Parts: sequence; structure tokens; C-alpha cells
Amino acid sequence: MARRYVAFLPKSIRVYHRGDHTCPAKPVVQKPVREIKRQLTENPQLTPSTIQSNLIVSQMRQGKDWNSIEETARNIMDKKWLSNQKQKIKDSNQPHGHNFEAVAHFKQYADQRDPYYVYTMNDRRENPSKPSHVFKSSKLKAQFALNMDCATSENKLSDEFCFFDGKVK
Repeated sequence: MARRYVAFLPKSIRVYHRGDHTCPAKPVVQKPVREIKRQLTENPQLTPSTIQSNLIVSQMRQGKDWNSIEETARNIMDKKWLSNQKQKIKDSNQPHGHNFEAVAHFKQYADQRDPYYVYTMNDRRENPSKPSHVFKSSKLKAQFALNMDCATSENKLSDEFCFFDGKVK
């Protein structure tokens, strides 16, 4: 009975055989991950087939030899892998799936009725010194906070220690 043992090392693969084997060893595929990440960071709307075309055309423009162009084409044939890379980059840029343009548009709409509903927000991509956040409240909650102020209020809520209503994702 034949057995095959495979050891995956950082830059190579070792295959140990015991008995007679007919299966070929597959080479380690070096995918151009950095170039793909750069393209997707610059233009997140690229499709996997556009990424493939861009990589091959850029190598042709650089004057690379045909063997390296064909090797790159073989390494990036898997559109599902490219789609997964695109999703990873999207998840790292928007870890909670935020669409800050939509929130900003909603804030303009909500400010007509309650200016505290979306009180403040920050997109980490535009202001990297602060984390991404959306702080929302309401006039009613702000009034609760004012009523809890011991120094200025004689409301029943001024005896309460704190009022907090929050959600962390």
C-alpha cells in the first residue's frame, strides 16, 4: 500500500513517499497578493476579471518576458480567490460594513426633526487619528441627562447615578 506525506514549508514543499506512487507533486503557487491589494485599495469596484486583465497588461507594458506573463496568468486564474481577496480588503477597510456616505445622507435628513439623533460620526478612512464611530442620541435622552444634573436640576432624576443607553458592535 502506498502512502504520501506532505510537509508544507515556508518556501517549499517536501513530499515523502512510502511505497510506489503515481501522483505528481503540485508546485507552490506564488500569487501577486501585494499588487492585487494595491489595485483593490485604489479602486474597490474592480471585478476579478478586470484585476486579471490589469495584471497581465501591466506586465506587458513593463516588458516582462512571456514566461513570467504566462506564470502570472496561471497564478491568477482563480476568480473565486480574487473575489475573496476583494472581500478581505473591504472587511479591513469597513470592519462593520459601514457606509458612511449613507449615514451622512441620513444625518442631513434626520437633523430636520431631531439634531441629536445622529449627533456625531467619524470615518476612520478620512480621519485616521480617531476610530470609526457613529454617536446617536435624541432630544429626549439629552433632556434626561439635563434632568439628572444634580447641581442645576430639582427633577426626580437628579437622584439617579447615571443614564446610559448604548450598543457596541
